[in-house]
Amino acid sequence: MVVGIGRILGGALGVKTVFKTATNEDSSAKATLYQIDAGAMAATRTYVALSNANVDGSERGDEVLSLLHFGEDGREINLEWKTPRLVVVTFPARGEIEYEVAKTRGIVIECVPR
Repeated sequence: MVVGIGRILGGALGVKTVFKTATNEDSSAKATLYQIDAGAMAATRTYVALSNANVDGSERGDEVLSLLHFGEDGREINLEWKTPRLVVVTFPARGEIEYEVAKTRGIVIECVPR
């Protein structure tokens, strides 16, 4: 089982910023883009989590992507549902994928550097 630093820190040892959320067209799932800055303790990571559309994805979602090298520029990352079962995450090429899930619970996650 892989646990992201967001789960380990649980928001207690860092500043969490939610940049955006995107709900699929049938409102069965939501993608949440957020970041946890733990200062000098760890690199700032930007996460995408999938969750039920009715919950806070940064708290109760499953992390499906962890990106490095965005500092406070997480707003440059885009979330777009192409279908109810396909979410596309686009991000500047300077980003580094640290952790990536390709498919979970029937939802495909596509990562596209630009």
